Amino acid sequence: MSRERVALVVVWAVLLVMVAAHVATYRPGEPYYNNDENRHVMTGVFFRDFLFDNPLQHPRDYIVRYYLQYPALGFPLWPPLFHMIEGLAMALFGTSFAVSKSLILLFSVMACFYLFLLVRRTHGAEVAALAVPLLGFAPLFFQLSRQVMLEVPTLAWSLAATFHFVRFLDLGRRRDLFGAALLAAFAALTRFSAFFLLPLFLFLIVARRRWQVLRRLDTYLAAALGLVLVAPFYALTAVEMGWVYGKLVGEGNVAAHGANTIVQRLLYYPSWVPRQIGWFALLPCALGFLRACAPSQWPRALPYLGLAGVTYLMLTPMGIRDPRYAIYWLPALALFAAEAIRFVTSSPRARLLYPLLGGLVVVGTAGRSLAHPAPYLRGYEAAARYVIGHTHTSKSCLFDGGLNGNFVYQMRRQDPGRRLWVLRGDKLLYSVLLYPELGYAGTAKPDEQMLATIFKYDPELIVVEEPQTFGTIEAAERFRDLLARHSERFRLEATFPVESNDSNFKGIQLKIYRNLLRNPNPAKELEVEMLALRRTLRTPVPSGSKER
Repeated sequence: MSRERVALVVVWAVLLVMVAAHVATYRPGEPYYNNDENRHVMTGVFFRDFLFDNPLQHPRDYIVRYYLQYPALGFPLWPPLFHMIEGLAMALFGTSFAVSKSLILLFSVMACFYLFLLVRRTHGAEVAALAVPLLGFAPLFFQLSRQVMLEVPTLAWSLAATFHFVRFLDLGRRRDLFGAALLAAFAALTRFSAFFLLPLFLFLIVARRRWQVLRRLDTYLAAALGLVLVAPFYALTAVEMGWVYGKLVGEGNVAAHGANTIVQRLLYYPSWVPRQIGWFALLPCALGFLRACAPSQWPRALPYLGLAGVTYLMLTPMGIRDPRYAIYWLPALALFAAEAIRFVTSSPRARLLYPLLGGLVVVGTAGRSLAHPAPYLRGYEAAARYVIGHTHTSKSCLFDGGLNGNFVYQMRRQDPGRRLWVLRGDKLLYSVLLYPELGYAGTAKPDEQMLATIFKYDPELIVVEEPQTFGTIEAAERFRDLLARHSERFRLEATFPVESNDSNFKGIQLKIYRNLLRNPNPAKELEVEMLALRRTLRTPVPSGSKER
């Protein structure tokens, strides 16, 4: 058997081991990670329902009504491609959280396989076979492969686009050019950060002096194809929420991450590399990077130097920052480490050390990643099931808390007939735009108006998180105090503990109050102020249900 076939067998074996590791370490739970995960899951449910309801005559009215009934969608905050694929998967296999997690795992396999194809093209099959597990078990990649987030799907599309673009530059085939454009558009329709592919492709054209590419008509046709696919949604987001992204990119959460000075900003993402690629692979990675910078290595190292450089230059100036944003340079780091191990074992006498040293680094990296248990959280499903089972005379319940998206998802999943509506306290009683710690504060009603709003919409049950997650909001604290003080109007009926191995959610309880002062004629129209959209959304509300 040739070395290339051996490498291919090794890669498939590694991918099977990686999938088995995910399955073996799986912990049943609910979507909560970074408070984005619940939106990603719920938006998939939305696309599933859209597919079944087929509201093509009045899609805008349908979207508004759906959001106001289940106020936890990521549309148009994030591009829709992953959620559309997720919705299709849910249409086939159900709305379980496990369906979304399985889809992320498939994208992680796709990312690893396209890294193999790319590295095999530039550095050979042996290096490619080692780079794959170094990426697959890298702490950052392995962690995000466990969560329903957009980084891994975006990376998968991006590596696929990069592979086809590199092959296009090598062979000049039109199908690779259009494949790269199509896959790059898919990446851009998964997460906005995929725009790094444009400067990456330009860098490769300039660095390889392939100026003739810019004189080909099909280059501009391929670019037009990608633009046609991406532009409509990007234009919609720019109109609806462009100012929000402007504040996030320009101001962001710099203070929250302690990167206030120029030096701190420049070193922020490099300082996370040891925890992203793993300590076992760090020294080979550094050696491989230095080797890649040698002029003799540039022709084959350019895609990886471009990935690392463009990622750094794209992320460093931004106000909003998070270590997971730098996932796009992980394939390059994995290649640097694999190539360094091959280099130090390249002599005939040390040839047998290549699989031994590579295996040691892979096992050490995987061991460190697997040592961190998969995060989980539970409790919101039980609370939602209680609310659905104990709501008899109202069409709505009221929820107030940071993980509102998880509760909304659980309400939709436990109520397939979509009988009940979920009202959010941070939409009706007070308003906060996206992240309270960023200072994007909105409106807060006085106590009397809070009571009047509850009476107006007549939720039968009210659910609150105590203590609050994601920081204390003064208006939310007043609301909780209001529930406790007015025992003649609100009776504490049940308490559900939240279980989690995440220390940020230790000690949280979901308290369920029964609303005793009922409104015989609740509002027939729901109005919600949307700070991000800078307007108020309205939709008719069905009349309350009768006692069963």
